[in-house]
Amino acid sequence: MELVQDTSRPPLVNVKGVPLIKYFAEMVGPIQSFQAWPDDVLISTYPKSGTTWLSEILEMIYQGGDLGKCHRAPIYIRVPFLEFKVPGVPSGLETLKDTPAPRLLKTHLPLGLLPQSLLDQKVK
Repeated sequence: MELVQDTSRPPLVNVKGVPLIKYFAEMVGPIQSFQAWPDDVLISTYPKSGTTWLSEILEMIYQGGDLGKCHRAPIYIRVPFLEFKVPGVPSGLETLKDTPAPRLLKTHLPLGLLPQSLLDQKVK
């Protein structure tokens, strides 16, 4: 018996001129009500530009270099993507609800699609 996996990608959806994966596009509306905290740190990068590396480095700094704390959960839980949403996995917003301050969060969204609270709270 041969194992067959679905390797198709979700369709792209145009949101204010930005092509986004369908699941991420569905999060643009809900993230507008996201409440940022003044001590949040936002990692805002282009895709494939070292986001995971930077996330791991900042997490190491925040945890004082304690590898045990840094390996307590996968990086997508420790430093969630704001717009992340795929079937069967908690969204970035759901993960952030349970994340204590100070929070590290990341995004690939342009400024025009980010929630106003990130600016209002002067997130770093």
